[in-house]
Amino acid sequence: MGSSFNDEIVDTTAEIGSTGSADSRDEASQNSNNETDAQSEHTDQSDTESIQSTEPPKLKYSRLNKLPARFFNRDAVSCCYFHEEVFIFATHSGFIHLTRPDFSAIRTMKIQRSSILSLHTDGEYFAAGSIDGTVVIGSIVDEKDIIAYDFKRPIHAVALDKNYKSTKLFISGGTSGNVVFSARNWLGQRQDTVVEGGKGPITLIKTIDDLVIWTNDTGITVAQISSRTIIFHEKLPENFPRPEMYWPRFHQTDTDRFLIGWVDHIWTFRVSITSSNSSIISSAASSFRYQPDKKIALEHHILMEDTLIAGVCDFGDDLMILNYVKNSEPPELKIVDRTSFEEYSVDQVALNQKSNLGLNDFHLYQHGTRWFLVSADDCVIVQQYGIEDQLKWYTLRGEYLEAWKMSGLWLDKQERLNIGERQMKKLVAENDWQAASSFLSEMLATTGTEDPEYLESVVKSWDHWVTQFFKENKETLVLDVIPSTPIGDLFVSPEHYNHIFDYLIKNNEFEQVLRLAHKWDHALFDVESLRDKLEDDLENSRTHETEIRQLIVQLSLELDEMEKCVDHLIWLKDPDIMLFLDEHHLLLPNLKRLPEILSLSASGKPLDSESLSVPVAILVENSHEILPQEIVEILDSSGMDYVSFLYLDALSAHDKLLVKDFQDEMVKLYASYNRDNLLNFLSRHYNYSVEKAISICEDKNCISELVYLLSKVGENKKALKLIVDELKDPERAIKFVSESDDRELWDFLLDYSMDRPAFVQTLVIAASDLVDPIPVISRIPNQVEITGLHDALLQICGNTEMDRLLHQLILKIISSETMGLTHEYMGLRAKGTVFELDSLPEETLIHKSNKLMTEKEFLGISWKGSAATITEKLNHLAYIRRQTGR
Repeated sequence: MGSSFNDEIVDTTAEIGSTGSADSRDEASQNSNNETDAQSEHTDQSDTESIQSTEPPKLKYSRLNKLPARFFNRDAVSCCYFHEEVFIFATHSGFIHLTRPDFSAIRTMKIQRSSILSLHTDGEYFAAGSIDGTVVIGSIVDEKDIIAYDFKRPIHAVALDKNYKSTKLFISGGTSGNVVFSARNWLGQRQDTVVEGGKGPITLIKTIDDLVIWTNDTGITVAQISSRTIIFHEKLPENFPRPEMYWPRFHQTDTDRFLIGWVDHIWTFRVSITSSNSSIISSAASSFRYQPDKKIALEHHILMEDTLIAGVCDFGDDLMILNYVKNSEPPELKIVDRTSFEEYSVDQVALNQKSNLGLNDFHLYQHGTRWFLVSADDCVIVQQYGIEDQLKWYTLRGEYLEAWKMSGLWLDKQERLNIGERQMKKLVAENDWQAASSFLSEMLATTGTEDPEYLESVVKSWDHWVTQFFKENKETLVLDVIPSTPIGDLFVSPEHYNHIFDYLIKNNEFEQVLRLAHKWDHALFDVESLRDKLEDDLENSRTHETEIRQLIVQLSLELDEMEKCVDHLIWLKDPDIMLFLDEHHLLLPNLKRLPEILSLSASGKPLDSESLSVPVAILVENSHEILPQEIVEILDSSGMDYVSFLYLDALSAHDKLLVKDFQDEMVKLYASYNRDNLLNFLSRHYNYSVEKAISICEDKNCISELVYLLSKVGENKKALKLIVDELKDPERAIKFVSESDDRELWDFLLDYSMDRPAFVQTLVIAASDLVDPIPVISRIPNQVEITGLHDALLQICGNTEMDRLLHQLILKIISSETMGLTHEYMGLRAKGTVFELDSLPEETLIHKSNKLMTEKEFLGISWKGSAATITEKLNHLAYIRRQTGR
């Protein structure tokens, strides 16, 4: 049979309410222009306690209103059972209602005449035990598959065997005090086996796999179903209340653990498997499947003071305990530590209650993440307070900071930003600008992976709140808060950054200006405006002038206004300024400052070729843009002759034509700064005035160069005198005379050097190679002592004899080679040439140009004489030569 019912679960927390005895539980409804309407979930009836609560509750409640109308209203619920696949509700009038876990009804029917006190199901069949003494077992889906068994005494507990479908075994017990194992025999008749009896009413029967657990006046007993033998018994403690008054509550915490809460005691048991000592199985026993022996061990026994346990379930790693409170007070839900049983929270749950109810009228069941607190008159669904519930709790109480913090990993970013905005308004309203500044940077932090719409909201929020800080003159609080880089492709208003720089410059906070200018991305603010303001305020920034000028240079570079950098780089004494001017083609506009720039390029070192190598190279490379004349004039006017020399020397090596108009000056510069290369310069260049060069060399006493110049203008004797008198170099004098190829000059050298023994000795030795030594020796004065003259004469004679022998050997070699070649030539002339002819002609043949032709073909006439003998042949040959003119 069935009846109509409401198919909704209605959230009735506000009606249910709760008062916290360990933690306050409340949510106060609030309306706000910035909040969406939300349904309040109450866990406290006291506004005072709500205000004092600092943490959200652990549990939330909603009233079950999805059962047939008669349940709870006209017919009190006596017991329930919550299976993974089916829920069963039973009443005191014998009705049961079967539903799926989503509360979709299977069916509702009346199966017994009075109160149903116990339910059990394996998902396929259900069993119901009634106070009328009957046990009804039926199929969940097949309403016709149902059977009732009458035990004549009230049934308090019933349980199906795990294999009921095949064994048809169930276990029951009640006021009779017997624990009865009931099954059908082969005739289909019920067959009962009493495992234990006579120890008081049975108040609980539960099964775990092959084990059955029951309770009676003596305590807790565990038996093995397969063997029908008791394997464990735990006695009740002394002074325990009458067991049948308060029925125990059972909960299986794990596959091998269960606990029983009874009155104010909790026992925790562990199931373990033990092996049999014997490996021999009798032939009779071998036909049955082997069931391993199981052992039960008591792990904990706890006394919970001030508690009457009406239900116990898992709550994560902790336990949820339903505490029955006397005197019609609402029951309490406690969350306790599983090991220490320390209470974490206590909720007093206000249920609909039409009459005084006892402990046995309350139940607590667990299904997944939901708990069902059931009384005779009401059912409340208990759920853990989720993160969304906590978020609502915080926001409704105005605790936006906590709401913002706890929602970081899961809430939509835009929604979380809205919560952050409320927190900012709260801080600003409290005039706590320091906290607002700190929170603002956290609230608007981004990673760059957010969607564009959200980033737009972030930028708008930055613009809004920074403006608020400025209005309250709190610029210093946003210096390190405002974004230092663009937000994705978006930018906070540049006006905010410009305002901050204006504020800092106005207050001479140049250290902060420098720090922020290096910290912030320059795309965020007006670079030109900052540069110009810093230049205008340079006089007020003496303490940080160096850093400020460096920043001005950096900003000008970004603006591509290179000319603006020059004055500051010169002030900064930047040694690389020459490179900068060259790179940006600024040498010509700043040419008048070249002496100062060159001094900076030397980095304080002396102006030498090493320190000026780079600047000089740059000037040379720019010779097509800057006329060398301009550079030389500027350098000379600044007294930088040496730099002019370096420049012109490098320019000459680069392109001689570029220095053709500076050769007179270069002679002077070489004579002053690089005398070693002066002669080389004079010999390789021809566009200088020899007269000026001679004058310079005379002033600078450049003798070798002067010798070259005098010889160049034909003053050989004057040049020779310098070699003899100044250089005192006889070898050079001899070489000079030899190169001039002037006999008169040679005689002049001999006459001019006869009073110089060193010259005479050298002349005597060299004479045999150059000229006849007799004139040299004959000019030696009688009284002049020539060191080494004897050896020199011997050397001359030796050289002469050696020359004679060499000449004879050479003549002999030449004569020998000549005779050899002559004989070879004569042989070749007398040698004939072999030709292969088809026939032997009688005429004389002549060989010419590798061809044979007759005498007549060659001469046009023939020899009239005889040519039989050798003499005649020679005469014939002479005739032919005469004819050919040979």
